[in-house]
Amino acid sequence: MNSLALLPALVLLAATQRPAQPVGPTLGDLRVRLAAYERQATETGRQDPAELERIARGVIEDARRSSVFAVWSEACGSTAIGPSADCAARLWAVLNATRESTSRRAAAAAALISGGDTSAADTVAPLLMAAPLATIAQLAPIIEKMPAKHALPLLVRLSGSEDADHQARACEGLSGLDVPESHTAITKIVDGNAPGTPPWLVCMIARARLHEPTPPGAVAGYGNTVGGYGQLFAAKVMLESGNDAAVQLLVDLTHRGSAADRLAVAELLVNAKPDDAIPVIDAALGNSDAALRASALRVERRLQRAPSKTVRSMLVDADGTVRVRAVEVVIDWAKRAQNR
Repeated sequence: MNSLALLPALVLLAATQRPAQPVGPTLGDLRVRLAAYERQATETGRQDPAELERIARGVIEDARRSSVFAVWSEACGSTAIGPSADCAARLWAVLNATRESTSRRAAAAAALISGGDTSAADTVAPLLMAAPLATIAQLAPIIEKMPAKHALPLLVRLSGSEDADHQARACEGLSGLDVPESHTAITKIVDGNAPGTPPWLVCMIARARLHEPTPPGAVAGYGNTVGGYGQLFAAKVMLESGNDAAVQLLVDLTHRGSAADRLAVAELLVNAKPDDAIPVIDAALGNSDAALRASALRVERRLQRAPSKTVRSMLVDADGTVRVRAVEVVIDWAKRAQNR
């Protein structure tokens, strides 16, 4: 056949394979709009909540069009703006895809659950129950957000691990579920470990959180002995019980450890002593590590401050997750500012 005769068909095929054009402003467009916004804010000395919200909405819609799972799933799971029309279908497609990793399928379920679709937990729970214990430990933060009927069996299974870190992680998670099964699983770990060892110490803190009899001052002592995340867990339990000593302990911890450690401490201080949390959060917002900046924005959202120029600049950050978290800070503030 003459190659010229094939030309119309080839043109049609190329057209059908062309990527869909964006239905909203591109990130480049949004950078231009944000720059104009900043010039106006400098000239007037005032922020415009409505315009900044419009820019933020454009950013999150751009993120939802991303081909990078970590970015679009974060954007679809955001509670700041309702999900786009195709978010649920895309997330369910990942959750149901057996070729995807367990971690990615669990992340898709977490985004669906954040949006109010708790049926995703029904699908992901059996998948996690069959996963290696190391995977369950890694995904414990997601598991703890699942309905108790699914979270409890998974954490009990993790408590049966022989790994000390797994046992400690299980006790921390089970301490948030005050049911007989939690007490039983925690007691089994305590009885199976020598006093003073890390899993024993963390599980004793968990017992205190579940209101089991604990000597005065013991939680602080357990935390000081185990150190690290165990000390932070102890401070959290002390705060929940109204122990004022927890605040000073946390203030002291803002000067120790890595930037990520200090940020975790600052998060606990947001309500109790925000003035001591703010310098740590501000330092993390300016860090070169994108994951730390994203975590800092999650804590910044709880502060409910007007978004600083640093935070506003993160609307067009090079990292997609950072952009989504910045949107959440901006949207929350804009809604508060416009409802006054």
